[in-house]
Amino acid sequence: SAWAKANAINAVSTQTGVTATAKTEVTSGAQVVSGNLAAGDVKINGVDIGAVDVKSSDADGALMNAINAVSDRTNVIASNEGGKLVLTAKDGSDVKVEIANGADSTIGIAAKTYSGKINLVSDQAVTLTGGDKIGFDAAAELSKGSALDTIDVTTREGAEKAIRTADAALKQIDSIRSDIGSTQNQLESTVRNISVTQVNVTAAESTIRDVDFAAESANLKKRNILAQSGVYAMSQANAAQQNVMRLLQ
Repeated sequence: SAWAKANAINAVSTQTGVTATAKTEVTSGAQVVSGNLAAGDVKINGVDIGAVDVKSSDADGALMNAINAVSDRTNVIASNEGGKLVLTAKDGSDVKVEIANGADSTIGIAAKTYSGKINLVSDQAVTLTGGDKIGFDAAAELSKGSALDTIDVTTREGAEKAIRTADAALKQIDSIRSDIGSTQNQLESTVRNISVTQVNVTAAESTIRDVDFAAESANLKKRNILAQSGVYAMSQANAAQQNVMRLLQ
């Protein structure tokens, strides 16, 4: 079913960047014809919709209401579009219609198992390979979506496309916001580091300014005098040694 295929695609969407939605829709080939349906004449996904007195174009909605009365068991919703019966499985699961006693001439839908369609959504180009192995009719079935400003929302199909396109755009915006948030955090961290460095520099500057230059100059001179005195004492000692040597000679 389209539902199973969409789930398989969505299971790897984080790797492919592609998400899938599925929907099964069956529309009668002609307007509904008046007639009496007996119990067992129409079954949807194995569930009998019961006896129904059907008006032309299902004017009073009796056929639609009978189908919707068992929708919790069939997963199929019925609607009326211009007198035509429309069966919809929004999750893309198959719709199996069983007919007896020529009821198809009344509802306009033949006995058959109907499969749904899959829509692939991505903000990048989608390349499909091996599509025939899962029921896709090669790449011919792929079509590029439209921008929001070119979608006609006056039709159901157009409105659904608009919703899918908007969802894809919102996901892209969320991704951009995430990137911006990460960059903002890095900038804030850099600003904090600069602030700490500035505080350290200011503290060092304050320490330098607080030094008592007069006292330090006096200490420097004192050390110079001591050093010079040491040098003088050494020279005098050497001179005395030389005098002793002369006397011994």
